[in-house]
Amino acid sequence: YDLAPSNRAIVEELVRQSSRTDAGYSVKELVIGIGNKELPFVDMDWLRGIADDFKGALHIAIGNEPDRSGVHADRVLDVLKALRAEIPEAQVTVPFAYSIMHRSHPVEKSKLEKEFIDEYKNVLPLLDYFTINIYPFLSSGTKGVAMSNLTGPEMNFLNDQISALRIALDRDFLHN
Repeated sequence: YDLAPSNRAIVEELVRQSSRTDAGYSVKELVIGIGNKELPFVDMDWLRGIADDFKGALHIAIGNEPDRSGVHADRVLDVLKALRAEIPEAQVTVPFAYSIMHRSHPVEKSKLEKEFIDEYKNVLPLLDYFTINIYPFLSSGTKGVAMSNLTGPEMNFLNDQISALRIALDRDFLHN
């Protein structure tokens, strides 16, 4: 998640490839991540150029777990509003940390942290979709989680975490 010159060059090449008809592959969707440190000085002209030239669906991720990185929601909201004004066709999201969950087990009692709701209540309704970084192996020591949920090809614990998030969003946050 940084737009260093080398990463910009990769994005620009992917955009060039998106218009080629002779390539053996096609780029249909592109996600550009704006790093937390870059939020104060987002290059809207460059992003607008990418949006104009890209032939597929453009997604832009604002920050990476800004809720854990000391990035205030007002900074995220400013970038989000600027993107909406400059590149309305882009799908916009913010990748949050799973630590926004106050409780995720048992699933039916899951809820979001009050501080998260208070901080991001003006950001969430403007997102095209909700993104969260989930790492089940970091949460696997949670008390009361059956060992059968932590192992096996079904990934029950991961499914439970996703279900818990959905329940918490429905319960704790009025959204579309």
